[in-house]
Amino acid sequence: MDTNSSCRDYEFPYEPYRIQLQLMDKIYESIEEKKVAIIESPTGTGKSLSIICSALKWIEDHRANQINQLTKEIENMKLSCSNADSSLDWVEAQSKKISVNLKIKDHDETLDKINKHVTYSKELRKRAKMRRFREVAAAESKSITTKRQSDYDMFDEENELIVKYCDTEELLDEVDDEKKWDNFYKPKIYYCSRTHSQLSQFINEVKKTKKYHNEHNSLMLVPLSSRVNYCVNPDVNRFSNVNVINEKCKELMNGKKKCCMNQPSLTQQLNEEILGNVQDLEDIVTKAKQLKACPYYASRSTLTEAEIVIMPYNILLHKGTRDSFGIHLKDSVIIIDEAHNLLETLANVYSIEIRQRHLEMLQTLLTKYMTKYYSRFNPLNLMYLKQLIFIVKRLQLSLKALAGDKRSYNPLEFVLKLEIERINIYKLAEFIDKSHIASKLYMFSLKPPSEEVIKKTKISGTLAFLNKVKSGPATKKDKEVTPATNSKEQPKEVANGGDNDLPQESFNSNMLYTLKELLFALKDYSVEGKVLLTINQETPADSTCKYILLNSSTHFKVFTNVVSTIY
Repeated sequence: MDTNSSCRDYEFPYEPYRIQLQLMDKIYESIEEKKVAIIESPTGTGKSLSIICSALKWIEDHRANQINQLTKEIENMKLSCSNADSSLDWVEAQSKKISVNLKIKDHDETLDKINKHVTYSKELRKRAKMRRFREVAAAESKSITTKRQSDYDMFDEENELIVKYCDTEELLDEVDDEKKWDNFYKPKIYYCSRTHSQLSQFINEVKKTKKYHNEHNSLMLVPLSSRVNYCVNPDVNRFSNVNVINEKCKELMNGKKKCCMNQPSLTQQLNEEILGNVQDLEDIVTKAKQLKACPYYASRSTLTEAEIVIMPYNILLHKGTRDSFGIHLKDSVIIIDEAHNLLETLANVYSIEIRQRHLEMLQTLLTKYMTKYYSRFNPLNLMYLKQLIFIVKRLQLSLKALAGDKRSYNPLEFVLKLEIERINIYKLAEFIDKSHIASKLYMFSLKPPSEEVIKKTKISGTLAFLNKVKSGPATKKDKEVTPATNSKEQPKEVANGGDNDLPQESFNSNMLYTLKELLFALKDYSVEGKVLLTINQETPADSTCKYILLNSSTHFKVFTNVVSTIY
């Protein structure tokens, strides 16, 4: 391609090289023509800046063309109404006029939405600039300190360990309503890379561009990340387990105890800070600590107006994670940097492995948990707990029953082998998510052993007489045994102890989520995958059940509705 033919001003911060102009032209044309492009550029050729400048130029041109096109169509439709064909009768003319006026109204609303977006972006950038000046001046006179909220004990009430009633007919809270997508600014550019450090480097490159320094340009960039990286509540981020952090955050959002960082007005202020100034993850976390606002929910709320959304691979590629963030890829542009790692990353995201010792720990802990609070569960939650225990036992048996070193199964074949084909996996997965059973098991595993493991009551005269005949002279100790439940069949494990039988190894809630992902993978028969059972003869506890994704093309189908994809 002749670079001299390019008449676009990409506003490159330096005098662009020939190869940079070629790269920017190819990216721009691929997006404009709605193509899938695989582009390779040598190291040190300014690839990131070229991607940024061409993408920003396309957004600006697309918006300008959209405004011009809508304006012209409105003018033409108004002209057609005024010059209505006199040969038409009155009814037909009025019907045509109403139809045209409805189209004009739709175009006016779209045009108004675009203009408001641009105006809002420019206003936020001006506010952010003035705010930075004030902060620099204020920092010279006083330091900003953050007062930590007093710690509260997660385990101060035993009721927090009990699974509350879970109505699985309700939708999951994390899944956003599809109608909300109508309010989103479109098209968006989703940029993803392998690590957060690479994303931070990308943001630093954005700050070098002329469009960033010109406050009259519309530029809304949002970095997305998990609660692990964004949580600033010391009572939540003190945990090292990602699932415990997620579930504790959800409990604080919906429970009686509210998160100290969940202040709508402050979160909205942080939202404007993120949209008004290009910032990386560390900058946003620092600002959130100053404001005492939640950066995780603030960044998610910015998706409505954001023009460029940057995120790591796993958020884009994993459907569950993508849905939880409310990301809609339709009518969007996707740019995947470092794409040579894409297939490997996709295989890792959808590959699941669980060990025999983890299954044993899950079975022990689930059984002791159900036994401990058996009479306090409602029938529905009790059913789900029993289903979980049954599935875990069947997985253990599948590993113990094999004599050879390895064995492979198709997902459907393995489901039939486990005899779990009649269990509704989707309802069971909703129960795991909505009941926060993983975090409750984690808390339960940390509780110290109780002084009285088994509740004791006096037995009936008939049973006492039978015991006397069997054991000889009765003692006071013989007259006390474990009672039977009134309306439910008590598990046999209740007679074998309680908290003292908890597993020695510390429980990790990832085990339960790994089990959930494995069940989801087994139920998706449309995806090509294999289940490998590896038996460790020397250490049976290290035997593994692993699901491997064989064909990743199914998970790429979601990209067919996008405007363009750049690799």
